[in-house]
Amino acid sequence: GFATIPVQSIYKVQEGDCTDPDNPNQKLQQLLVHNGRGSYNIHSLGQDAAREVMDEVKAYMKTRRGVLERANTVIVTD
Repeated sequence: GFATIPVQSIYKVQEGDCTDPDNPNQKLQQLLVHNGRGSYNIHSLGQDAAREVMDEVKAYMKTRRGVLERANTVIVTD
């Protein structure tokens, strides 16, 4: 399948409980996405697709950090 998800809605990627039908040696990954109603939608991904999602999230975060660093702001972490 195909889905378009705002990167800000992604909560996390975690290992699923079942094996990938296309690659029985690997487990499916679960992509947890905030649904706006206090819970999550879960999308099952193969390991390669999950890695691609995480790479896209990292690229997004790097860009966002660059925007913040160029602004007159301070980044605070807890």
